[in-house]
Amino acid sequence: MKNPTNNNECVIVFSGGTDSMCVAALMAETYQKIHLLTYFDYGTKDEPIPLENAKKLKAKFPNVEWVFKSFSTDKLIRHFSYHNYLKNLIKYRLFNMITPAFSSLSWHVRTIAYCLENNIQHSYDGMTNEMLQLPGHMSSVLEVLKNLYHDFNINYENPVRDWEVPHNQDVLDRIIVDQHGFLFPSEETETKKTTGEYLFKLGIFHHPNIKGSVYDRQMQHDCYQFVLYNILTYWLYLNFMSYEKYSQKVSEFISTKVKSVLPQLEFLKEKNKEKQMSSLFEYGEEHELV
Repeated sequence: MKNPTNNNECVIVFSGGTDSMCVAALMAETYQKIHLLTYFDYGTKDEPIPLENAKKLKAKFPNVEWVFKSFSTDKLIRHFSYHNYLKNLIKYRLFNMITPAFSSLSWHVRTIAYCLENNIQHSYDGMTNEMLQLPGHMSSVLEVLKNLYHDFNINYENPVRDWEVPHNQDVLDRIIVDQHGFLFPSEETETKKTTGEYLFKLGIFHHPNIKGSVYDRQMQHDCYQFVLYNILTYWLYLNFMSYEKYSQKVSEFISTKVKSVLPQLEFLKEKNKEKQMSSLFEYGEEHELV
């Protein structure tokens, strides 16, 4: 990949899963220094921090300088949940319950703050075309995020957005049946350009499709707090409107949340040299990759 600027550093929103690992491997071909940022909140604080996968990247690409940090976004999520709550409740009603949107937005806002702190101009994540019911996966929401990054002179991209994804498999099948962490030969499908296939060919993963397996759940920081949101989405909204209309309404709601943190980001941009931080942005912990 061609680096569009002279900036040799980038940031990756890093869960440690197949997709963000693939993006990190792709960016290792371009950048000299890569910052892997993992986020957690009260509901996911006990999920594994993907330290071992960050170590695998360092071992595979020893010429790249790797920085791995984890951040709590509890304060940002509380802000998105309760800022102008009564006004939003009257105007947007049950949209105030789309909590997965608050989580993903908090990751990106904190990433922008990190980029401003460290004068980094490029940010990436492992977003694919899977689970498109989630706000952070919707194209309309990604457009809102890209505009937000652009407002602070940061280039934000989803390098594997249009890659193929593994064949559909019920999560219940993975949990109950697939304890070995990969497919049996009889379950194989034709080779596709997937993130798992890319990592498998690099020798980083032992199989081209580990998504949803026990191995997958043990190696990455993940969030499964969208049961209520899925009920709201599938049982209510998508019964009364098209997906396109629903995703547009979600993006409009997210835009109001974005506006609520613009002053804090602008303040950080102006005060960057003095390293003054808004109280919404919690400091991270750096993890040694040795």
